[in-house]
Amino acid sequence: MFLSTILQFETFLSGELLQTFELMITFLGLFGIIFYLLMTAENKKYFQKQK
Repeated sequence: MFLSTILQFETFLSGELLQTFELMITFLGLFGIIFYLLMTAENKKYFQKQK
């Protein structure tokens, strides 16, 4: 009984870690896209001022 409890906890833990990892990748990707869009918007403003 004790061994099966450990195995269930281990699979639960790996599933939780996988979900956490997926969420981190998703948020980092969204942050990267937002950051890229903000940078390109700033560059466009800067180039318009130069002209």
